[in-house]
Amino acid sequence: MKRTLFFMRRYSLLLWMAWRYRTSVHRGLRWFINKVATVGLALGVAALIIGLSAMNGFEVALQQRVLALVPHGEVVAINGRLAAWQALAEQLRRCPGIIAVNPTVQSVALAEKGTAFKAIQIRGIDPTQAAQGSLLSQYTMPTTAWQAFSQGGAQLLLGQGIADRLGVSVGEWITVSLPNPAAQQGWRQPKRLRLQVIGLVKVGSQLDHTIALVPLALLQSQLGLGDQISGLALQVSSIFQAESVVQQAALRHPHRLDVRFQSWTTQYGHLYRDIQMVRGMIDLAMLLVIGIACCNITTTLLLTLKQRQGDLAILATLGAAPNCLSQLFIGYGLLNGVVGGLLGVGIGVGVSLQLTPLVRGLEWLFNHHFLPSELYFVDFLPTQVRWQDSLQVFSVAVLLSLVASWYPAYYAGQRDPVLLLRG
Repeated sequence: MKRTLFFMRRYSLLLWMAWRYRTSVHRGLRWFINKVATVGLALGVAALIIGLSAMNGFEVALQQRVLALVPHGEVVAINGRLAAWQALAEQLRRCPGIIAVNPTVQSVALAEKGTAFKAIQIRGIDPTQAAQGSLLSQYTMPTTAWQAFSQGGAQLLLGQGIADRLGVSVGEWITVSLPNPAAQQGWRQPKRLRLQVIGLVKVGSQLDHTIALVPLALLQSQLGLGDQISGLALQVSSIFQAESVVQQAALRHPHRLDVRFQSWTTQYGHLYRDIQMVRGMIDLAMLLVIGIACCNITTTLLLTLKQRQGDLAILATLGAAPNCLSQLFIGYGLLNGVVGGLLGVGIGVGVSLQLTPLVRGLEWLFNHHFLPSELYFVDFLPTQVRWQDSLQVFSVAVLLSLVASWYPAYYAGQRDPVLLLRG
């Protein structure tokens, strides 16, 4: 107990002396370098937290806004027609990790209203299973559109981008041209279908400009498929494990040469890989900035050692061991790292929490949309602050400040008191 109290008093004294050295600095070169070191470290920490929060936001937006509309996995018919699919669907439902298997029919189409045209990807889904699309229903307006869609009929859920291009709103009718199934015997005019827009899907991504949902039976009859479908849409329990889950399902059906198993990574995997690559580049760049700021801590400690060598000599004469002098300068560097790190965490978290409205304000001020949904998978700058990232960045900043304090601390512990008094 006494030994513990001794060490507590000793280190508290050293930290108090280090804090006095840090705060009792007259304006001059050392004061300036000390402030530059603290501010540089804080800005590096803040920039790293802001960058990581933006990457977290893009990852969440990819999961909740893009993957909410597309199947996590698909079993696609090679020739475009999948017969006797019910048995295969039942087998897939028993595969580990797969929570839902729904039939689907997909086709390219041309939507038109008046003189406006837009190429779309039309997808037929089972209206009785529309309630399972809970994430998709969050982005559908009006909220009653899903209930109306489940009743079937010549109804259409249309992406907001397509609706803006065509100039249509909820309740209006559009014409959709579909491929004619009899065109294989010769040229035939495309099938024209009148559909009523009962809801608009606005996710804030590229899908707003391509997606269109109709009842499955309607699209089957128009394409002449009968009871056949073009594929099965799979929903898995963990989106980012979809690739391995789909591969395991494919290994269970090696004899099915008429279908192709694929996950969402086939079409959208590059987005996730790009996010991880940019995250790594941000980590490297900001760590270099923090490292450069910590070099200023080394300079500050060396200047302090030069200016305070008389005080250090007195401490050594009074019996302070060399390791005490070394610990004094380590404490000085540690305080710089803690102050700069906490300041950076505060700035970074504060800016990250308001990053989305800040960017929207800049877009309004300059009358320019930085992330148009026609080019990017989201049309805004998302952000999500994770305390784990803030803690890791702060810990790295403190660790680098300790590394930067090592040489001045070692140098202080090796100086002879007599030489210190002589200057």
